[in-house]
This record gives sequence, structure tokens and C-alpha cells, in this order.
Amino acid sequence: MAHGTRGDRASSDEVRIEVPQGLSFELHGPLLCYPKPDPSEFSRRVSEMSRLGVRGLILGGPKEIGRFRILGKGCTSLVIKAEAAEGMAALKVRRIDANRPSMAREAELLALANRAGIGPRLMGASENFLLMEFVEGYDISSLLDSSLEMGPGPEALRSALRALLLDAFKLDSIGLDHGELSRADGHIMIARDGKPFILDFESASVNRRPSNLASLAHYLFLSRRSGGLASTLGRPDRKALIEALREYKMGPSIERFRKVMRILGLGEGKEI
Repeated sequence: MAHGTRGDRASSDEVRIEVPQGLSFELHGPLLCYPKPDPSEFSRRVSEMSRLGVRGLILGGPKEIGRFRILGKGCTSLVIKAEAAEGMAALKVRRIDANRPSMAREAELLALANRAGIGPRLMGASENFLLMEFVEGYDISSLLDSSLEMGPGPEALRSALRALLLDAFKLDSIGLDHGELSRADGHIMIARDGKPFILDFESASVNRRPSNLASLAHYLFLSRRSGGLASTLGRPDRKALIEALREYKMGPSIERFRKVMRILGLGEGKEI
């Protein structure tokens, strides 16, 4: 569930709501207590959000909830752009019908990823909210659809992919499996400066064997979605890539990671 935008940060179709003064249950109950608004729960959540340092909600985005538009909508949460004490943020709001009691577990896993330099920066968390750095840019699917020109051409694309695959290797190295990178649409944003961000750690786990690099490489270079990259960078040797990923999964190492990168034509990964 990506939480960036395709437009400018101060988009003309955005509406700012002051927190807590501008909020009312009648208007905003469906946003903070989706899908079953409750007055007492709404009041608790407004107080909880204020304690996190949220100063305003910035409504606008591709998803629609009632009369309002927001950044994202998933099975367990909504994502709303917000103005916080530390700057612009993405506010993840736990749905009333979510299959988890709080945002604590996802916050812990995002914090673990942050310690490896991965993911949007965690700014705060509570029972019903996860506050994180707002990433403005493009979903990874834009690259695969050949609809996004990244800077000066193929080398900018290679640079973004090198950084992204390195992040996947780092996640493998710390034993954190994202769980959604084999179908990464909506889970990876490319910022306007080309920096990739892996998002949405709600399905992540430290209790299963990590498969981040293999899953992401398959999605980018071996799946039906790989045509966009191939048209710009060419196709890697499919047989060699599959074999290298099989070796890597047997026991991730820097050497095996670098072999995968060579086959993909993305260098040696010597920045590790």
C-alpha cells in the first residue's frame, strides 16, 4: 500500500484539516474509525493522534473514503498524508475491523528495518496509528510499465535498482522477511531523487526464512511484469539468474549477492 504521490507536495486538490480543532465525528468519523464509526472510539483516536504530534491531516490522493480522498486503503489500515511535529508524514490508521489489536508489531519491524537504513523513517506509533516519513515519488509499477522516465535514462534506472536490491540483501542479512516482495506493486516507492523505499512491513516476520532478494529479483526480472525493464536494460540470462538465485537461497552471502548483480548487469555490489 504505497503512500507517496505523483503530484507536487502542495497539490491544489489537497485539503488540510487542523488537528484536533478541525475534526468532527460527523465529518471525519469514517476516516479515523473505518469502516464502523463510533463516537467514543473517534474521541480516543483524536487524542491518541494528538499525542503523536500530528498537527494536521492533508486529504488528497488516489483512494476515496466517503467524501474524502486519501493516500491508501488496505485490509488492515488506511494511509493519510499528515503534518507532524517532525515534518510531513504518512499516517497509517488501524481499521476498526483489522485482524490485529494494535500497530505495535509493525512499528517494531519497521524500526528494525530502519536500523539497517531501510524503509521510511518511523516517527512514532501508538495502538491505532503508525506515523512515518512521507515519501513523495512513484510506485515501482511505474518502472515496469515503462511510464516513468528516471533522470538521465538507463543509468538512473540501474542506480535505483542497485540500491533496491542492496536493501533486499540487507533485509535478508538481518533475518527480516518482508513477505510481499514477490508482488511488490504498492510496496516499493521510488522517490523523486531516485532513492527506493521498501514500505509496508505489516506482513513482515523474523520467524521465517527471509527471501527478499530472490522474491524481488523474480518480480523485477523473471515475472510477467518484467517487460518494462527489459525494454530499457535488456533481458538477463534467465537460466543463469535462476541458478544464481537458487544458490543464494541455499545460503545468502556477499559473494552470491554479487553474482546475482553481475548477471543482472548491475555491477558487483562492491558498495557493501
